[in-house]
Amino acid sequence: GKARRLVVTGLGGAGALRLGRVASLEPSAAQVRVAAAALLVGRVGASPRSCDTALDLSTQTSPLSSSTVGAPDTYRTSCGGSGNEKIFYVEVPAGGEITIGMTSDTYDSRLETRWGGSCPGANLVACTDDPDTSQHSWINTQGSTQTAFFIVDAYSSGSGDFVLAWNATSLPPPPPLPPLSPPPPPPPLSPPLFPPPPPSPPPPSPPPSPP
Repeated sequence: GKARRLVVTGLGGAGALRLGRVASLEPSAAQVRVAAAALLVGRVGASPRSCDTALDLSTQTSPLSSSTVGAPDTYRTSCGGSGNEKIFYVEVPAGGEITIGMTSDTYDSRLETRWGGSCPGANLVACTDDPDTSQHSWINTQGSTQTAFFIVDAYSSGSGDFVLAWNATSLPPPPPLPPLSPPPPPPPLSPPLFPPPPPSPPPPSPPPSPP
């Protein structure tokens, strides 16, 4: 009857108690299926974040043609901007340097460079509006490899095409070691405490033979 329908539709609990029946605390198979379907629909229908679509520059060649048209809009740079954004990243070894920027674009953009931690980066390097072709540079002085992030956003809500160029340099190799010097000569031997005895005199000559 009514109590059975309430339990099947997931509304058992209090409703079943009001009807004088004790509902089971275990979820029904139908409730489990509905919950699983809701989770699946939530994952499939959710929009990707900008960091989910970030592009590893080590797999690309500079210059790179790209676009923010249709890209996610889930991040706002520290200097403003609320348009669609594109995020790029690259590993910078200790002592290495990254120089990055746009050579051209078809809309009014904002650019931000960050480093360290997870996307979009824990530390700010620079955030610029104009000119759109500003170049950002960062030297990794942290003593270990760090991730640098470059975010292309819009001045307000625009989007468009752009060309990105970058140059990542590694720490130069250390200079070669100088050739090994020959070992110093051993110190002279100390004179003996007692001088050696004089040489023995030669034996006497035999007497001449008689004529």
